[in-house]
Amino acid sequence: MLSQEDNTRNIKVLEDTCQSMRKLLDELYQEREKKLTSNEAIEDIPDDILTTSSLLTMDLKQINRTLYIDNKNIKQVTQDEKAKMDKLNLELKNLDYERLHLKREIEKCSQLKTTYQNIDMIPLEEFLVVAPEELKNSDSPHRQMINRLSFEFEERKR
Repeated sequence: MLSQEDNTRNIKVLEDTCQSMRKLLDELYQEREKKLTSNEAIEDIPDDILTTSSLLTMDLKQINRTLYIDNKNIKQVTQDEKAKMDKLNLELKNLDYERLHLKREIEKCSQLKTTYQNIDMIPLEEFLVVAPEELKNSDSPHRQMINRLSFEFEERKR
């Protein structure tokens, strides 16, 4: 794929070639006009003008082909990048859906009423006084509740 500098250079060459072709055609037109006004016979186009115009036409075709290929490549790159963007957008939507789903699940779990909430247990302060040391040391409220329930269960078994 052409770089921006190459593309700019090709456009400049295209402009210069078009300008040269215009000058050549203007010269040919003015020469014909002179001959028409002076009633001179109009000959065929001189060989040097034909050669120059043919070369300029080939240059125009080459630049046109180069710009066409570059344009095609740019479209392909754009399409590839768009596909990547669409894929990332889909992943984002999937993650957002998953986040909302997990949020709803957490909300359901938070609202869940369990039987342990209805059990008459000894208060936390009393538990911390009478429970064995290994049950008192807990690093989370969840672990502490499990320890309290275990302690309550053992106490009721006695």
